[in-house]
Amino acid sequence: YRIEREEFTIEEKISHIRGTLEERSEVLFTELFRNAYNRLEVIVTFLAMLEMIKSGLLMARQMSNGTDIWLYAPGDSGSAVTGENADGISAKQ
Repeated sequence: YRIEREEFTIEEKISHIRGTLEERSEVLFTELFRNAYNRLEVIVTFLAMLEMIKSGLLMARQMSNGTDIWLYAPGDSGSAVTGENADGISAKQ
């Protein structure tokens, strides 16, 4: 028997993240790694996420220290997650 190493590319992971965000407007950071096959897949997924943030295709928001990070498409502004409008003003007052 021969075991072959699975290859992952940043482009594939970017496509996966985009597909996830098309299905839902936001996703938890940790959800991207939930079904990771191995450490290499986690690293490549993280690099894809960083590349998307760098190029303006992905936004990230953490509500407070120690809480999970929400990821969303730039046009969404994370308002469903945060309860804030596009200007960052809380809808709950």
